[in-house]
Amino acid sequence: MRIAVAGELPWSRFPHYQRIFDQRGRQHCREDVKYHLLYLTDAVNTQSMELFTQYLRWVKRLFEARSDPPSILSGEPAGDL
Repeated sequence: MRIAVAGELPWSRFPHYQRIFDQRGRQHCREDVKYHLLYLTDAVNTQSMELFTQYLRWVKRLFEARSDPPSILSGEPAGDL
């Protein structure tokens, strides 16, 4: 249930997603959030700073490749894109 709620957060934080993603894109976003949270859960449960650091490096490259603004990592709205 919490993962489902978290999967909706990007849509409220980044309203421009409504314009650029269809329902299929929204479903992919939910699935992506689930995988992100599961990975981070493993990092926390194993108390592995290395897993967490690897995740941050990977997600930073991912967002850069998609031309997402740096503010996306802070959770702040990106404004009107």
